[in-house]
Amino acid sequence: VWSFAGESLAQVSVSDGSLLRVIDFQDIIDANPMIDILGIRQNNGADNEHENPRNYHGGWMGDRFHRNDVEPLPSAMEGSFPDFSAGDLLVSLRSLNLVFVVDPDSRHIKWWRMGATERQHDPDWNSNGTVTILNNRMTQNFSEIVSISPENFEKSTLFDGRKNDFFTRIRGKHQVLDTGEILVASSQQGRFFEVDPNGEVSLEIVNTKPGSDDTNYVVSEVIWYAPQSLNLDTQACQSSGN
Repeated sequence: VWSFAGESLAQVSVSDGSLLRVIDFQDIIDANPMIDILGIRQNNGADNEHENPRNYHGGWMGDRFHRNDVEPLPSAMEGSFPDFSAGDLLVSLRSLNLVFVVDPDSRHIKWWRMGATERQHDPDWNSNGTVTILNNRMTQNFSEIVSISPENFEKSTLFDGRKNDFFTRIRGKHQVLDTGEILVASSQQGRFFEVDPNGEVSLEIVNTKPGSDDTNYVVSEVIWYAPQSLNLDTQACQSSGN
């Protein structure tokens, strides 16, 4: 699996937790000299405005990337993304309002989209050839779930948060189910809900603090698992009333 180690992308062994591979963001910057999407928060100003230094690099602003998700393209979905290969990494950098796809071997950036989302979280590959993202919209008054096509950069809104007072300034997760429904964790509101293909909320659960009428506990993430993936004896569960 892929995660983060400090300011780097890290591939971690599922069996023993050891680091298999580490990719520093500077490696990605160096491998893409003609694509300046990662250096936006770097101060490149010369000490003297009349000087003309070559290859000058200044210091970085605080929280330069705020990386918050990395997802490898599953082999089963490779056919839906003709410009990418299985194992290519879909990365979200919150501070840059940026999602991009990078080849972990060559460090070559294959695709990027900046500014279509604001302080986004949790970009996911989908079998229809799109990428879905929880768009926090930190400075606005509602969040949304959006879809972006890497092929033509087209963006569509799958769920408008105004329909359900959905706003999580930070954090948040989503999952597109095989049925077309979307499971959303609105972390800062302490709630999660399911949206049907027509954009209507079909299920909602609030993580209320016991004994409180106005406080909810944060919900970091909610995941839907197909019953068959859990190896459950469905018939036995039904007969026992569970």
